[in-house]
Amino acid sequence: MSPNGDTRIDEIYEYCIEDKIKHQAEEFYKDFPISSIREQLSNDFVRMEHFRRRDAFDDFAMSIY
Repeated sequence: MSPNGDTRIDEIYEYCIEDKIKHQAEEFYKDFPISSIREQLSNDFVRMEHFRRRDAFDDFAMSIY
């Protein structure tokens, strides 16, 4: 939480991080040879990172699997 108690800054920060992770996932899988699963791979990558950043190990491990 921000020092002044304003959670809007934290929400904006998290939104920017999530947007950056989505972009990274799309770039990482853009040349993946099986085009029919690229979007799902990107979504799984974003989900995995989401749980990793929140220290939710069980959900993170499930996302990796």
